[in-house]
Amino acid sequence: MVLTHHRIQQPVGQGFFHTAMLVEDGSVFHYVFDCGSMSTYKAARNARIKAYRKTVAPSQVLDVLFISHAHADHLNGLEQLLAPGLGVDTIVMPLLDAVDRLLAFGRDLVEDAASAQNVFYRDFIVDPASALGRFNPRQILMIRPSHDGPGAPGSDGDGFGGPDGGRHIGIDPSQARLGWKAAGRGSVQIEDRKDQGGSDPLVALVDDTVAVAVPLKASKFWLLAPYVDPAVGVEQKRFKGALAAELRSSGAHALARKINSLSAGDVAQIVKKHTAALSAAYASIAKNLNVTSLCLYSGLAPQSSSLKGLYAWHSGHWQHSDAGAGERIGWLTTGDAALKERHRRKSFLEHFGKLLARVVTLTLPHHGSDHNFDRELLTATAAEMFVVAAARYGTWRHPGSHVVQEVASAGRFVSVVTSSESSVAWEWASVE
Repeated sequence: MVLTHHRIQQPVGQGFFHTAMLVEDGSVFHYVFDCGSMSTYKAARNARIKAYRKTVAPSQVLDVLFISHAHADHLNGLEQLLAPGLGVDTIVMPLLDAVDRLLAFGRDLVEDAASAQNVFYRDFIVDPASALGRFNPRQILMIRPSHDGPGAPGSDGDGFGGPDGGRHIGIDPSQARLGWKAAGRGSVQIEDRKDQGGSDPLVALVDDTVAVAVPLKASKFWLLAPYVDPAVGVEQKRFKGALAAELRSSGAHALARKINSLSAGDVAQIVKKHTAALSAAYASIAKNLNVTSLCLYSGLAPQSSSLKGLYAWHSGHWQHSDAGAGERIGWLTTGDAALKERHRRKSFLEHFGKLLARVVTLTLPHHGSDHNFDRELLTATAAEMFVVAAARYGTWRHPGSHVVQEVASAGRFVSVVTSSESSVAWEWASVE
């Protein structure tokens, strides 16, 4: 018997905190997808994290931490989450270039200045791997888009025979809890970092066609398959132009000239000495510019034999269960992906392919924003439950009225998870 439990416990406001665990024959695999909130809701965020740490303390380790993108409200809870007493084995995040990180930081300077002052967050913007290294993970996997590749493992419907060639990511596969390995077709490239070695975490660049495969009972696998939705190129270009202009006006001509090839040292200078130019550049373009975001499918990998499954879903006073769920037990989160544009949405849907038919719960992109959603997310997936992580009320108007109407009119269920404990959404499943 395999048990899985997902809990979407929005710390508050515009943030996200999704926790999950897989249990099989007494072994437990814990992972977290994002952990943060707007600074306004710091107290509630801390309370949620404190409660979660109590549930995993016996294991003393988080198997995988996923970071979807560089906005502070999705990662400013990491210092508390990974404080002494709870370690982390592997951290997975999208590969972010310098402009992408500065764009995210510019948004926080304008919309949540308190979060932008956090030392860890600033260090993350300068060099994510170095900042995350302070938590002493065994490895950090930087996921890069490979949209001309074969897609996620199992996306073609031809089945899933386990990790491709027994390949593993990391120095020693015996160190990986439950023995999880890389699955799928794609490259894994160890990054050549001068500070890499000894006790430093291994850093690898991995195509998003490679997934984490957690072995379960009787040759079954649980699949954690990523997808990277890159920043909108036009928006990046506009932001770079605006930032270069602001840097020139503030006398930083050398940095302005290097705007297309900023080093970590250059980013550090901007973060420390030119925040006024950075915030002015962001404010002069627009709000809520799309940044590179990681999406994640979490569900059973296609099996050679049929499975029996029980699925239950709970949100507030609402409950749903399906005793005949079979293999249709999957969760898909979209981070802040820009899925309104047809060509970007097409790439996303093709990447997951026939895995979409296994999805029961889907978290809507960018807190349910009208600007990141299209009705095809309803028609192309089998999802019945749609989750939005958003503040109870805010100037962003999340979730968007168009999104709510589309989901509701399709006969699906919308769950808005806020800072209220009563709004927490969770799902549970067992598979034989």
